[in-house]
Amino acid sequence: MHAIEISREHFEKYLAASENLSVHMREKDKRRALKRTKNILRRQRELKPLDLKKGDYVFKEGEESHEMYIVEEGLVDGFLKGQPISTSLPGEMFGVGSLITHRRRNSSAVCASNTCRVHMMKGEDFFAFMDTSPILKASVQDVFLRKEFAKAVAFKTKKKFPLSKEDLREVFEAIDTSGDNYITLDELRALLVSMDKDVPEHLVKGILNSLDIDASGVVDFGEFCQIFQDRQDRLKYMR
Repeated sequence: MHAIEISREHFEKYLAASENLSVHMREKDKRRALKRTKNILRRQRELKPLDLKKGDYVFKEGEESHEMYIVEEGLVDGFLKGQPISTSLPGEMFGVGSLITHRRRNSSAVCASNTCRVHMMKGEDFFAFMDTSPILKASVQDVFLRKEFAKAVAFKTKKKFPLSKEDLREVFEAIDTSGDNYITLDELRALLVSMDKDVPEHLVKGILNSLDIDASGVVDFGEFCQIFQDRQDRLKYMR
């Protein structure tokens, strides 16, 4: 093999000169960290398998939250006020947000395929796991923050969170009420308040930081697609 070594200074200058590459690499690093987190979580001894059939509830909106879940097989749909909002695929976590915020479930989770197998972890075991590493903790929080955003989008549009680039453009423009091609903190706050009038400000800022890959203080459409578009092919295959 042949390799070329360059200094960190020159590498950072190269990234700065190519905004799209920089965003892509930062998000790729986040995904690697999340993949490691999921793999470590799935090996935890505290996980308890649950076998479900189509239509079975994992939990219901308004219930107290004491556990989080990981999909092992099948598809699990999320519902908010009876409206379908999301689908969790094998390897993905759900039910995390209520644990982190210490609030009741703000959505329901239902087995959407003929059969489902999910792994359950109790809240105390989950928090002990989170405390083992700042990187693991940050990865899990990213999952939670982005899912809360997707819930709010689905609630506003009255349909499941979109996956195609065309649908994402439509959603982006609906949130970008100023029409300046950026989602700002104020626009994000307005979206979240439409779903939950008591949404805390730290949650609004946390979601913006999670979506703002290049740390510019706003979210552009490139970042938006980088985060949300890649699940489309997986979901089509699973369906």
